[in-house]
Amino acid sequence: MTERRSLSLPPPLFAVVPAAGVGARMGAGLPKQYLTLQGRTLAEHTLGRLLAFAPLQAVVVAVAMMVTEVALFRRRIPRQSWI
Repeated sequence: MTERRSLSLPPPLFAVVPAAGVGARMGAGLPKQYLTLQGRTLAEHTLGRLLAFAPLQAVVVAVAMMVTEVALFRRRIPRQSWI
């Protein structure tokens, strides 16, 4: 008799990156996520690693509603869709 195994797909995997801080404790005049390290912002370093992780379905980035910062994010982080 042949044993039948249930083939189930793993649940979808998402990542949430909180990036809405103002960097008050850092005292740099700019939130940490927008500071650069080796020519890229800390947000770019973080998102680059996450987006390279194949099992992730999507990465959600929570940013503050400061228009200039959101525009910076959109320019520097290539994404197909933004909500």
